[in-house]
Amino acid sequence: MSFNIEIRLPHNTVKDRNNSGIALDPLAHRTLLSETRLCEQGSYTLTPHQVRLLKLIVNGHSYKTAAAALGVTPHTISFHLRSIYEKLQVHTKSEAVSKALRSRLVE
Repeated sequence: MSFNIEIRLPHNTVKDRNNSGIALDPLAHRTLLSETRLCEQGSYTLTPHQVRLLKLIVNGHSYKTAAAALGVTPHTISFHLRSIYEKLQVHTKSEAVSKALRSRLVE
C-alpha cells in the first residue's frame, strides 16, 4: 500500500540546495526578492570609464594591457577594478566577468 502525500509550502518559503524549504518572515522574503531582482536586472551604477575597463577585462585583457589600451598605469587599473568589484559585490576578476556577462553589463 502506498500513499501520495502532497506538502504545500507557504509562498514565503525559499528552497535551499537540498530542495528543502526554509520559511522566512514576510519582510525578509520581500527584501530577498527585491535584491535578487535588482541583481538580475543589472542595476549597477558603473561610470562609462568603468564599463570600458570591464569590457576590456571581459575580453581577456590583463591589468597591463588594459592600462596600455586606456592610457593609464596598471596601478590605476587596479584602483578602478576595486571600485567595480565593490559596486558589483564581487571579490575577484573572474566573479566580475561572470556577473558582467550574466547581467549584460557588457556585450
